[in-house]
Amino acid sequence: MDDEILEMIAARRAAAGRPALSADTMRDIAEQHALKEDPTFDMVLHLITLPQAESL
Repeated sequence: MDDEILEMIAARRAAAGRPALSADTMRDIAEQHALKEDPTFDMVLHLITLPQAESL
């Protein structure tokens, strides 16, 4: 995920009242998520709506 997408995700998380996640944390979640290869899974939406950092 590039920095522009991560900035957009951070802004939408803030607008939704979600806790802030660092860019590195969002990248880690995206890289390790079990559904990352599933074309029907929307990682951006997942990261925006994730209530807190998943334990990695």
